Amino acid sequence: SSRRTPDCARVGALLEQIHDPLASVSADGAYDTKRVYEAAQEWGEGQAVRVLIPPGRNAQLNPRPSAALRERNRNIRSIRKLGRREWHKRSGYSKRSMVENAIYRYKTIIGRAMGSRTLEGQRVEVRLACRILNTMTRLGMPDSYQVERSSVGGRGIRPHFRAMFANPIAASSSYTRSVVMSRRLN
Repeated sequence: SSRRTPDCARVGALLEQIHDPLASVSADGAYDTKRVYEAAQEWGEGQAVRVLIPPGRNAQLNPRPSAALRERNRNIRSIRKLGRREWHKRSGYSKRSMVENAIYRYKTIIGRAMGSRTLEGQRVEVRLACRILNTMTRLGMPDSYQVERSSVGGRGIRPHFRAMFANPIAASSSYTRSVVMSRRLN
């Protein structure tokens, strides 16, 4: 889309690429629009679609919501009852940030642009890049274990952890930079 087109305006076109009925949709607050909720419900093929979009801080309940906006009212009520952070955890919304982080890590380590010109070549390129990232993650994730418990800054007893790379390959210089960078982003 162009820079002037808001991302939420493209949701309908994105959903058209999915051939199965939707069960849920997660997006950040920029997608908290009636158009997005309605598009999601339309692709549920008669079944209720769970829409996990955090409404704005001052969001108000819709007194006469359509079927699509009932989901938004549900989110507002849950956030008021549980608090925003707890809603993120209980609703499953926090999984979205893990996906977003994986995309960021991909773009940072592999790059933002593709070298292949054909769609088939781009598919192969993405598969290979994902395989490389998964291998790096599998080889280089640290094993963490508790080494002591102590009082830190008067905040009570807190465990201290030490991370050790389980695989010596992860200690090589350029490889470690990528792994450390990806771990800092988590």
